[in-house]
Amino acid sequence: MGRQIKKVQSGLARLIDGYQEGLLQKEEFEPRLRATRERLARLEAEAKDVAERRDQDRALRLALQGLEDFAERVQAGLTGASWQERREIIRALVKQVEVGRDEIRVVYRVSPPPFVSAPSGGTFEHCGERIPAVCAEEASRS
Repeated sequence: MGRQIKKVQSGLARLIDGYQEGLLQKEEFEPRLRATRERLARLEAEAKDVAERRDQDRALRLALQGLEDFAERVQAGLTGASWQERREIIRALVKQVEVGRDEIRVVYRVSPPPFVSAPSGGTFEHCGERIPAVCAEEASRS
């Protein structure tokens, strides 16, 4: 993209030089000048869009890497956590547990983002005896 911009800029300079030296008439020069400037503006806008997308991609990769690092630290911390620590974590994440006649519903403090699919298979990956309410909720939905 940068090479194309440089090429159009040098073409624009040659066009202006040609007009100044009398090699082009005004009627011939003006439409060429306008077209070259428009092309240059399009190329510069495209280059700006590409740079912005590259910056966004870089920022997204950094954010995802940060989340992955955080998830690894949380996982490592949870494996060594005592029952009391795990209980406090659940209390921090769960707003309330609604127990009905046919189902148990867990209401989280932070709702999942929209359009996130539910876990496949009907159960959470880490369900076991540690978090029976969450497992029961998942089982009641399947």
